[in-house]
Amino acid sequence: MTAHENAAAKRISKQFSSIFADTDLESWLREQGIDTVTLVGYMTNNCVIASAAAAEPLGFAVVVISDATGAIDLANDAGAALARAVHETLMVLLHSNWAAVPTPHSGPQHLVQARG
Repeated sequence: MTAHENAAAKRISKQFSSIFADTDLESWLREQGIDTVTLVGYMTNNCVIASAAAAEPLGFAVVVISDATGAIDLANDAGAALARAVHETLMVLLHSNWAAVPTPHSGPQHLVQARG
């Protein structure tokens, strides 16, 4: 079991928002025959959206687990938005363009949606 876990796991150190930028993740995923990536973590408005957008032209399907991602309150010269609003808005955007975003009640059959 440990050998299988090691073959199916990869640790990446990155400098940019997207997990694909200047890393060997794309080639590793292809070598493993993996065509879908699941994104979790912080922050929805940075690494999650950048990685989801970067996956599209590479041909990877994306699943974002909403309950396992999050955002922070944002404020700058353009305005302000509470973390919950940022997160919920980006989940809608991701689900409409780049990723399947299953709800807690959708079950495993909804983890991958067809691209349209």
